[in-house]
This record gives sequence, C-alpha cells and structure tokens, in this order.
Amino acid sequence: MVVVSKSEDAADRLLADLQRQLAYNELYIHDFGTQMKSGNWSEGEFLTTDDCYFVSLGRGQSPRGLKNNSHRPDYIVIDDIDDDAMCRNPQRVSEAAEWVLSALFGTMEAGRGRFIMVGNLISKTSVLASVMERPGVFHTQVNILDSDGLPTWKENYKLSEIREMRSMMGERNFEKEYMNNPLVEGAIFEQRD
Repeated sequence: MVVVSKSEDAADRLLADLQRQLAYNELYIHDFGTQMKSGNWSEGEFLTTDDCYFVSLGRGQSPRGLKNNSHRPDYIVIDDIDDDAMCRNPQRVSEAAEWVLSALFGTMEAGRGRFIMVGNLISKTSVLASVMERPGVFHTQVNILDSDGLPTWKENYKLSEIREMRSMMGERNFEKEYMNNPLVEGAIFEQRD
C-alpha cells in the first residue's frame, strides 16, 4: 500500500494513523493477529508480519521501483494532494496531475489494484479536478450538507454548529471547504437568510 499526500510529512502522518491501528487496536489484533514486525516498523514505511508492505510518499516523490520482493503496489490512496498555493498555478497542477497519472499510477503492475483519491475540491484547477475528468474514473461527492440543507453526517455534526461555522468562515470559504464548490472571489452574492 502506498499512501500519498501533498508532502512527505503529511503522508507520514496518515500512514502513522494506520500503523497505530495495526499495532495497538485490540479488536483488530484479536481478529487478525499481531501485525507489528520487529525491526521493520519505522516512520514512513513498515512491513507487517504477514508480509504486507506500507510506504508513504509526498507529492512528486518518485514511486518508481517500489516493491516488496516481487510484488508491486496494489493499493494506492491519495489523500489531500492539493493545496491552495499549488492550485493558483495551473502549470504546477498540470505537473502534479501528470505525476499521479504516470509515475504513481504506473507503479502498479499494469494498473492492477485499487487507486483511490480522497480530498475536497478546493479549486476547479486542482489535481483532484483533473483526475475526476479522466475516462473510467468513478467519483462521488459528499458535502457537509445534503440537498435538504441537513448534515450528511448527523452523528458528528449538528446543524447549529455548521451554521455558526458557515457564518464565521464566510460563504465562499464554506462552499470551498465543505461543499466541494470552489467559487472565484467576487463571483457570488452575499447570502441572505
């Protein structure tokens, strides 16, 4: 498994969450056994007792040659590869999207495996937007509010909290961060209740 984010540090943090679950989640250990393998359990990459290899990469780092023995990656997860600064530069976005679709996707054996990309659509000029447009790509969008204006994750968010947050952030920022609707500044009217 390869975990990718906008930087190596961000990818390491994501992988560390998974690593902690494999090492200390008692329910997982009960069902699947101890996964922590002595000597091969470090930050940024590790090998489990059942010989599964996990590695983290930052955007643009070379994935070429990644393998565990003769096995190439068969599960790649990209989480929050976009950032505001990059999205303001179409050339950087284009280069990052090209890296995702060539070097990163190409590290899987003939494209075999699962390739998942997660993130908010913070810009219409983003790596996520570029990949979503590709043929054969399935994508789903989950906003903080559903079409009736109610929280999509009602177990976690109260409508009153979302309204307060929306008021504090401003409509344009709220639409970008929580509704997957990046708006260009000055392109919307002020919201009225």
